[in-house]
Amino acid sequence: MKLHQDYIIAEQANMIDLTNFTKQIKCVFIGTKNYMFAIPYNMVDFRPGYATDTTETTDMYYEGMGLQEFLLEKVKEPNLEVENFEQFVINENFNGVQMLNINTYLNRFKVQANFWGSGITYNKGESRVGWKPFVLRYKKEKKEVLAFYETHPKYVTK
Repeated sequence: MKLHQDYIIAEQANMIDLTNFTKQIKCVFIGTKNYMFAIPYNMVDFRPGYATDTTETTDMYYEGMGLQEFLLEKVKEPNLEVENFEQFVINENFNGVQMLNINTYLNRFKVQANFWGSGITYNKGESRVGWKPFVLRYKKEKKEVLAFYETHPKYVTK
């Protein structure tokens, strides 16, 4: 797999758990032309309580390595094909992973990469409403993610 040609990666991105807004999730975003993966490696869950507030931090590991470190090494494996990597992530079904099949699951998506921030939102329908966040704040790689997806047929600017 070749970076910027077959896949794009943002080492430190954030996800939103739409069922629990008090959870802060740090993830690795890996995008191919067919899939977008947001694979969490750290979660912080804040639970307000009557007497005290509690915070629970969870770090993810795979084969004895931190999950972020493992994924950064995995994409660099020699002779790794894009389809094999996609199938690996789908089969492993990492804890809390979010994945979108761009070609079948969604109708269009946007990549924001400007002074105001960065993120990817998607829409399953044709209407102007219904946009949902996928990943947020991948500061360092925002221009690379935008450049990778600018030519995708389902990418829209407005």
